[in-house]
Amino acid sequence: MADSDEDIEPLVFDCGTGTMKAGFAGDSSPRKVFPTLVGRPYHSLALVSQQTKDTYVGDEVVRSKRGILMLKRPVERGIVSSSNNWDDMEKIWHHAFHELGVSAPEEHHVLLSEAMLNPKANREKTAEIMFEIFNVRAMHIAMQGLLSMYASGRTTGIMLDSGDGVSQVVAVYEGYVLPRASQCVDLGGRDLTDTLMKILSGRGYLFTTSAEREVIRDMKEKLAYVALDYEKELEDARKNSSSVEKDYELPDGEVVTIGAERFRCAEVLFRPSLIGMGATNGIHELTYKSIMRSDVDIRKELYGNIILSGGSTMLPGIAERMKKEITALAPGGMKINVVAKPDRNYSAWIGGSILASLRSFIPKWITKDEYQELCYARDKDGILLLAEVAREYYVNDKLDMIIDPALRAQMSTDSLRKFSAIAYKCLQKREQRPLMDVVKKELEETLKIQIQHEEAGRSIKSLQISCEEETVDDEYWKKKLPNRYQRYIQRSDKPLHYNNKKELYFCLCKGFLCDNGQLWLSMPNSDNNWISSMLPATRILRDEIEYEHLDTQSLYESRFHEAIILGYASSYSFTCTLQLQMFSPQNMYACYLVFKFEHNEHPDGDRLFTAEYGFGHRLLGNVRVHMNRNNKLEMKPESDDQEPETEGLEMTNDGLEYDVESWMEERKDGWMEVMLTKPLEKLEDHSTFKVRLWGGSFGGIVVEGIEFRPYI
Repeated sequence: MADSDEDIEPLVFDCGTGTMKAGFAGDSSPRKVFPTLVGRPYHSLALVSQQTKDTYVGDEVVRSKRGILMLKRPVERGIVSSSNNWDDMEKIWHHAFHELGVSAPEEHHVLLSEAMLNPKANREKTAEIMFEIFNVRAMHIAMQGLLSMYASGRTTGIMLDSGDGVSQVVAVYEGYVLPRASQCVDLGGRDLTDTLMKILSGRGYLFTTSAEREVIRDMKEKLAYVALDYEKELEDARKNSSSVEKDYELPDGEVVTIGAERFRCAEVLFRPSLIGMGATNGIHELTYKSIMRSDVDIRKELYGNIILSGGSTMLPGIAERMKKEITALAPGGMKINVVAKPDRNYSAWIGGSILASLRSFIPKWITKDEYQELCYARDKDGILLLAEVAREYYVNDKLDMIIDPALRAQMSTDSLRKFSAIAYKCLQKREQRPLMDVVKKELEETLKIQIQHEEAGRSIKSLQISCEEETVDDEYWKKKLPNRYQRYIQRSDKPLHYNNKKELYFCLCKGFLCDNGQLWLSMPNSDNNWISSMLPATRILRDEIEYEHLDTQSLYESRFHEAIILGYASSYSFTCTLQLQMFSPQNMYACYLVFKFEHNEHPDGDRLFTAEYGFGHRLLGNVRVHMNRNNKLEMKPESDDQEPETEGLEMTNDGLEYDVESWMEERKDGWMEVMLTKPLEKLEDHSTFKVRLWGGSFGGIVVEGIEFRPYI
């Protein structure tokens, strides 16, 4: 960053589900706070002379007759959840600039907050709007929980940030976020509002519109509180309701009296089961579990620095209740300290104000010049400009080196070269990029080349089928289908398109999704008609405390919506419930891990780990797994001639005995696989089959799923 940038007054935007906080770095509080709302009239006005607008934003909604407006919140559960919401989000930011009196955003840096689980695509879209629409000079995006920690003046602690849409618990030690100990749930102020609305509906009050919901929200913020002892408070209210009753005047002048509803709605934060979220932990349990996920040496410090932030923590009594609940969960004698600063509803913004005003923060800004090179990535050496990489490979005619191998394998040389040229042109600075009509025309030409290539490939493949097979009828192909093929195709999520048994046969060879994306069935070996089953990693990875929050990755080449990126936990366990109708009783099956390496970077050496497997709690055996394909698969099957104590086992230098040693191999679909079990002679219906991986390095392994395949 240039030295002149140090004199620029950065802006800080903390946009939550409920409110937008906006102001200037260095200030002690945001200058503008307004609802994250966009309103549009339900109907067009009959009188042209009346003043009206197409949209109303933030506090304009409150000042206008909100009863005639259809209200929308572009931020849902802490994130912009739909592509249709980005136009509204742009209006929210535009309103923030306007309210701050900033007529030239291009002169400013902007720091924006984000929720813990904000997708990468959302960050990219935010950068696009800030740089392309508002032309800001530089920007930075920071996690809300970490910003709140900065605001507290501490470098170590547990931050409970509960807003309108989500509650986040962020563990920080000496200024570093502990990802394994941090978590986020969709529980917040809006759930309290919905609960209060439902309770009042039970009393005969009808609130249906989005505008009326905002009235209930205001009622909650003014009258709700957290009971120290919920059961006792509820009993006292039943005996003497007037002790907790308060009046609230509705916009139409009607007065509503609420009593126990004041603390009943707030109890949802501690008991999500009251609203049907039985699997969700209360905010006190989230906080406790985060502490227990941290290293044992720092837990005492974390117990002594539990910091509350966010609008939903502004409820009276919440700090006392948190201390009581955590004390009950913590080890005896542990000192519990809950910090609840008066301005904690603005904690994330205040932390952003502090951060953006620091001289040491200057290198962290991403400038518009960097963005205009299009797409940047940070590696160990700093900022890596992807356009420069693309330019180098394009000039040297090596663009295929940075294209995903699975995609590259499907493309002809001509279409790959032409498509790469188009992509390179689009990577130029904005004023040098081709017009969309030009891009569209060139893409159409490229697709024609690719279609011709694929049609030629299909023609060649068809020649591999003998003349006899070309002339045979459906009965021939029906014999090549699995015995239960009708049962299989009925489970497909989408109808399979085929005109005859031959086409159905090749549909099964290719494979298809079943059970709402939770199962992949295929017939990978066309020489037999045995079906293989693959379960997605997102379904079968056990939700243990060590690795509950794993990174997921959406991959176009994956059969499922997402794959899981393994981290650096000491072990990973996969739990599969087997359904025998998917298996042939005449076959033996083996279990395979289907995976690839992140960024397709294969390890230099041999990465080893152990796979132990069994049904339920019954261990069947161990496999020594080599994440290296330089060796061929070696198996030493069981032999009746061997002594019982060493039957079918391989002794390795780590002192463990293994049934099998297995090396990874590349599949035809571009993924890698490694066998995790020896052949299983007997599968048990609806039994729990478990595979545990341990004793190795798992970082950077992207797991698609576990496949059970006939062993040949």
